[in-house]
Amino acid sequence: MKLLNASEIRALIGAREAIEVMRQAYAGYDAATVNCPPRTIISTASPEGYFGVMPVLTGADQQFVVKIAGLVVADQGCQMEAVVAVIDANTAQLQALLDGESLTTLRTSATAALVSDLLADRQATSLALIGTGRQAAALLLAHCLIRPISSVKVYARNLEKLQAFVAAHRQLLGPEIEICAVDSVSQAVLGAQIICTATSAGGPLIQLKDVTAGCHIVAIGNHAPDFCELDDCVINSAVLISDDRVAAGKEAPAIFAQATEIQTLLQNATLLQETQELRQRSNSSQPAVTAYLSVGSAFQDAAMAAAVLRAARQQAAGTDWLAGN
Repeated sequence: MKLLNASEIRALIGAREAIEVMRQAYAGYDAATVNCPPRTIISTASPEGYFGVMPVLTGADQQFVVKIAGLVVADQGCQMEAVVAVIDANTAQLQALLDGESLTTLRTSATAALVSDLLADRQATSLALIGTGRQAAALLLAHCLIRPISSVKVYARNLEKLQAFVAAHRQLLGPEIEICAVDSVSQAVLGAQIICTATSAGGPLIQLKDVTAGCHIVAIGNHAPDFCELDDCVINSAVLISDDRVAAGKEAPAIFAQATEIQTLLQNATLLQETQELRQRSNSSQPAVTAYLSVGSAFQDAAMAAAVLRAARQQAAGTDWLAGN
């Protein structure tokens, strides 16, 4: 069995490769071979926390994958810890234990970038980023790989973290990409062709009046039965894409009832073309917006875990651990 920590996972699968892993996974998605039940979540009030189990059985890879995760929301930000277990579905042998936080960050940003690659303007150069955590950083880097981004505006409530994030990524991205901090969400999204949110906000952040016609939105943060990071006007007017309507519907049924699943969009060329053409028909008074609402899916965990495990075996990476010894 393999034990793989965060640094090993990041070294094995880069952002560009991760996007292609998710593209192939959703292109080959077959509901008849995937058993992905709604996740089980237990919440706590003080401190605010969420503890969950996300299982999936994939017939194609003959693997049972389960993620056990905890998330605590505090004034200084969100703290997440998780572990992903991979079990051979034929023998019930434990094949791997992987750091769940790094795997989640990788598969979430890769899936978001995949949807953006399908729907965002091919020549999009401007991006708004709301949030400065690890997931926000991964979203930024992934989107710079799939579009010719040259301008990034970032907003976060914590000014110190915002300034540090911008300074670090200004150095990382180089002079070709202008990145700056702004004072509000509305300033960040003004004129942006792609908008990414990765926050723990307890209510809507993005309003339809602020977005540019034809823009694409990626919302990674909180979703609940009565709200998400997008206001009702955006939700009601946008073409919505989701990870898994059945699994997500348990948490936010009103939002996800009208969403199209990623595999449906990717496997239906006509639907994909029609959705892409909405942008060409948009105008300032009736902005046609596409929005990907991510709540996460164990199917994504399984696809990325399988890719990481294959790479680890090929490169002899990670720690080999014999159960029972």
